Amino acid sequence: MRINPGVVLVCMLVASTAMAQDMVYLEITGSWTPANFHVESTGPSMGARGIPQENDDMVFGVAPSAGSTTFTLLVDTSTVQYFPVGYQGATHPWYGYNGVRLVGTHRFGTAWWTTSSILTGLIGPGGARAALWTNKDLRTADPTLLSIRMFGHWSGYTADLFVGIRTNTTIYESFMLAEYYNGEHLFSESNAAVSILAVDVDVKPGSDDNTVGCGGGHGVIPVAIRTTPQFNALDIDVATVRFGPGQAVEVHRTGPAHRDSRRDDHRDDHGRHEQDIDGDGDLDLVLHFARDAAGIVCGDTEVTLVGATTAGRRIRGACAIDTTLRDEPAVAPRDDIAVSPNPFNPTTSISFACEAPQRVKVGIYDLGGRLLATLADDDFDAGPHSVEWRGQDQAGRPVSSGVYLVRVELGDRVELRRAALMK
Repeated sequence: MRINPGVVLVCMLVASTAMAQDMVYLEITGSWTPANFHVESTGPSMGARGIPQENDDMVFGVAPSAGSTTFTLLVDTSTVQYFPVGYQGATHPWYGYNGVRLVGTHRFGTAWWTTSSILTGLIGPGGARAALWTNKDLRTADPTLLSIRMFGHWSGYTADLFVGIRTNTTIYESFMLAEYYNGEHLFSESNAAVSILAVDVDVKPGSDDNTVGCGGGHGVIPVAIRTTPQFNALDIDVATVRFGPGQAVEVHRTGPAHRDSRRDDHRDDHGRHEQDIDGDGDLDLVLHFARDAAGIVCGDTEVTLVGATTAGRRIRGACAIDTTLRDEPAVAPRDDIAVSPNPFNPTTSISFACEAPQRVKVGIYDLGGRLLATLADDDFDAGPHSVEWRGQDQAGRPVSSGVYLVRVELGDRVELRRAALMK
């Protein structure tokens, strides 16, 4: 008998159960093409602090002919300040938020930012200050204008990430990455943001010690999405829900409808369970995901559930992951799928073998479970095959340096591999 790694999943409430109802994720993307950006250089000379400046037309080691970068904020909307059109000359509504955190570490080239990088005193109408300004209420709509600034780290200097130039009356759409105080900056007039409701999830509801084996294997993981005064979990479109880095789908959603008379729960014609798991009188939603499809890997630190409501509003919930030891026979990974070279720059090959003619799908995901590119979705003959990834998203834009997930579906079999892009 061998002792092998497993994973303990403990639900992460975003501050407290009460505050979790006011939390919203804000996914922000800055993008640029040859037509709408420019890189400016001021060197070689001596900078404002006596630091020799560059003139290499690269920003944080990246030559950005076209591309994008995306980061996610977690916003406590209970901290909102609101100023209507006309207040102190405001040309649009202003919503200011101070409870703002960066999800994970954002990286671009050799630069990186964390929550401590966020500036907290951006001036808005009438001299009011906030860490984030938008023109929409994040609880109900996606902003079309926003302003946030982060001073991060880069080669011992400051990495400036600035979205939304603003005056005291108006926010203007813009995006900037700048090397302080060492040379170039990239400026674009294009940014976009999507607000995502933060939902309260509970892995293995009713269990305090939720051990889930990592590295594949059989079994089903139950995950509950709780109903709160601000959010009805039964409004979720189950077909849109994905769980874990493997983007697992709900395994029971095509099952027959039934009611178990031994328990006070229901399953509708999509196979979902509706049950009051926390005893507050409201029905919560309990879904089930195949462990091998969830793609939980030993050493992961978080698992994420994403999806949308029937009205099209995006949702996201996260649970902290802690690695522990589990008394279980080892599940050796299959060696017929490989990523090579790995790490790579700028191109890598994903090889796989089909035991018989079958449908194969190969996708590239970020560590948050977001699909970046589909490399293959076709029928393949028996035998060895390979597809190439050039480090780009589906639109052909280069992605930043970092670790990505390669998801290979061979018929009913799902395998995950990691690919490290180093620029």
